[in-house]
This record gives sequence, C-alpha cells and structure tokens, in this order.
Amino acid sequence: MKNKLIILYCLLTLSFSTTIGQDLQHIKGLRADDISFYMTKQGYGFRAGYTMFFSTKFNLPMLFDYETGTVGYTKYSRYSLNFQPGYTILKPFKNDYLTAYIPVLAGIESLSTDELTTKQNSFMYHVGVGINNELNISSALAILIFFDQMVIGQSKLGTRYYSVGAGLRIKITNFKNKRSI
Repeated sequence: MKNKLIILYCLLTLSFSTTIGQDLQHIKGLRADDISFYMTKQGYGFRAGYTMFFSTKFNLPMLFDYETGTVGYTKYSRYSLNFQPGYTILKPFKNDYLTAYIPVLAGIESLSTDELTTKQNSFMYHVGVGINNELNISSALAILIFFDQMVIGQSKLGTRYYSVGAGLRIKITNFKNKRSI
C-alpha cells in the first residue's frame, strides 16, 4: 500500500508540476474551499471546509470531517470539526507547496454492534501532525495529497491512527485579477 501511494504521489507531482498556474499561489488574504476523501486502516472519510491564508507561509483550514469504518465487530462513525493550522515548509516546484500542519479535531463518535443492537455516542478529540502537498493546476484549482498521524486524544477506539487522502482546493479569491471567482 505504501509503495502504491509513493508511486501515485510521484506521478501526480511530475504530471502537474509543469502546468501553468498563477505566479504566486499562497498570498495573504487568499480564501479557498477544500473537499477531500481519505482512508484509514479501519475505514474512510470525507472532509469539506474553508481555508484562509494569513501570509505566504501560514494558512488555516477549518473543515467538517465525517469518518466511518469497522474495528473488529464494532461499526463506528465520527462527525467532527477539524482545524489544521499549517506552515508551508517547501516549494519544490513552481506550482507545488509542501505544508506541515497540526490537525486538531473534536466531535461526536458513534459506536454500534450488530450482536447487541446498541449504539453508544461519546465526545472525542484528537491532536496530531500532518503534511500535505498542494499541486496547483490553475490559478483557481489545486490538487491536495495529505497524510495525518493522530498522536494524542480521547476516543473509545484509541488515540493513535493515521489517514491518507486526496482532494481539491478551489480558490474563491483571485488577487492577480483583483476579483473573486
């Protein structure tokens, strides 16, 4: 699985890094909508939200996160808010940004089993580390590839888990043309 993800990352980087995009993608005041799909060892999830850029280096995605899956005989679903303050650490290609971030999420976790026909809801939170790669394919559209590793938190399912995913970032403010898209 790891090898396939590394190969996919390299192919996407090579194919999209040569496209022509806006000269300066990360600028203060930029706003964007994000939508992504991710996988964990136990299941999969979706994220949708809004990203604000405070400078060329700092951004803050605020996302609604839904995750579902199975651990043993227990089915679970999570609904949470996810804040990911990020710092752009590297710009390997003209339209490519590598950003490290700290995901902080809190929400409701629902557990159920078929044997007992019971459902248990509880509060959960997690804090972790993550990295994403933003491949800009135009001045208004970017492809996101990310990896999260949760390291501390409170959950009935455990505190340490990872997620790998991909998505789109749609920029809703275009400063080069001084207009909103």
